[in-house]
Amino acid sequence: MFRAVQWNDASEEHIGRHGVMPQEVEDVLFHPPRWVEWRRDSTRAVFGRTGEGRYLAVLVADRGRGEVFVVTARDMTPAERRTYRKKAK
Repeated sequence: MFRAVQWNDASEEHIGRHGVMPQEVEDVLFHPPRWVEWRRDSTRAVFGRTGEGRYLAVLVADRGRGEVFVVTARDMTPAERRTYRKKAK
């Protein structure tokens, strides 16, 4: 689904404020199971778990050809966790 992830200093700093590391985001994007929800303006919310089992919600902007830019990432809410358990593939 995702071929490459694009970052800049601002996006790495932004997820850091949520206590999320870039490697955790890449775990979610490249390793199923995950649940993807399309949003407006070619963005997607990707819900998944890190290799350590942390539940994350990652917002990415589609750049085409399987490339995405990381907008933000944070821990899932309890409601998102419940939905993730039902919908993740």
